Order: sequence, then C-alpha cells, then structure tokens
Amino acid sequence: MEAAKLTAAEYVSTCQEVAKKEIKSVKKAQVWEKQKSKLQDELIEEKRQLTAVHQRLSQAKEQHQQAEVRCRQEKKAKEEALALVEFEKRAKEQAEVAFKRQEESLQRKAEAESQCHREEVRRLQSEISHLKTSLGLQPALTWSHSRPDISHNCSAESYKQINARLLAEIVSLQNSQREIPRDRECVMCMNEERSIVFLPCAHQVICIECNQLHVKHGRKDCPSCRTPIQQRIRVYGVNST
Repeated sequence: MEAAKLTAAEYVSTCQEVAKKEIKSVKKAQVWEKQKSKLQDELIEEKRQLTAVHQRLSQAKEQHQQAEVRCRQEKKAKEEALALVEFEKRAKEQAEVAFKRQEESLQRKAEAESQCHREEVRRLQSEISHLKTSLGLQPALTWSHSRPDISHNCSAESYKQINARLLAEIVSLQNSQREIPRDRECVMCMNEERSIVFLPCAHQVICIECNQLHVKHGRKDCPSCRTPIQQRIRVYGVNST
C-alpha cells in the first residue's frame, strides 16, 4: 500500500516535471517564433533597402556613363573646333599668300603693259612726226590731248585710247598723202571730206556733218563693213579747216 502511494506520488511528480518542461518548451517555442518573425521582418527590410541601394547604384552608373559620353562628345567637339580654327587659319594664310602673289603678278603685268603702251605711243608719235614732216606740216602732233609728259601720267587703258587716236591720226595723214579727192569724199553726202574714223574697223568714210546725222538716226554700224562702232574719232586732213 505504501509502495503504491509512493509510486503514485512519484508518477504525479514526474508528470508535473514533464508538464513544466512542456510549458517551458512551449514558451521557448513561442519566443523563438517571435524572434523568427522579427528576423524575417528585418530580412525583408534589409532586402528592400538592398534593392533601393542597387537601384541608386544603377542610376549612379547610368549617370556616370552619360557624363562620360557627354565628356567625350564635348572633347571631340572641342578638338573639331580647334581643328577647324587651325584649318581656317592655314586657309587664310594661304589665301593671303596667293592674293599677294596674284597682286604682284597683276602689278608686274600692268607695268609691262604700261611700258609696252608707252613704247607704242612713242613709236606712233615718231611716225606721225615723220609723216607730217613729209607733208610739209609742223612736226608737233595735231591731236589736241598730246603733250610731252603723256607717257608718264596715263594708265594702261588710257594708253589704249591714246594708241587708237594716234592710229586714227596716222590713217588721216596717210590719206592726205594720197591726194586723191574722190577717196576722201564722204560716202553719204559725196561733198565733204571724210573726217571720222570708226573703231575697231578703222574705216574713215563719212564727214563730220554726216556723222552727226548717223548718230542722230541711231545707226551704230560702219556704213562700209557693218562692224559695230565702239568709238568715233575725228581726224584732220591736209585740206581740213
């Protein structure tokens, strides 16, 4: 009997111990469950923050790449601008050199032409002087614009006009040497002496009065050869007044 009571007491004690341990285990399990839930929440938050960091890092990398692209583009644009400036500088220098050479060449050409025209004027003046001497006239030129310093004060274009007028005067003097009245008759009125030379054809076929009518009627071609008249020059023959 006593043994049964002892066994029952031990059993109750054992059950109580087991119950206590079970309660303790349940409490520990509850604590662990709470810690697990907390850790899971912390893990989720850490993952969220990590994702945000990755996004910011990705944006930073993209911005860095864009900045590098802009930097390369700006560097390239700057190099191209410098190259263009250098090219324009060289082109300007070359153009200035070419312009200077052309200017010098034109100046030499103009001087050569002027010298040639001066020599031609002297030759024509000498020829006119000889013609007048042979006709018994004064050696001085009858051309109203002739003067001793003419070869020093005229441009190349002026020399061309001088040569044209001197040539016309030579034609007039040569015609006066022939002493053929019919050849000096105006082809329009057949009365007056021919006194107008047309250039460039150099025909001397009408008198001054008919020339005025010729101009008044708007005729611009030589009556002899129909060449367009660029200039009309009055010349003086032996019997001119």
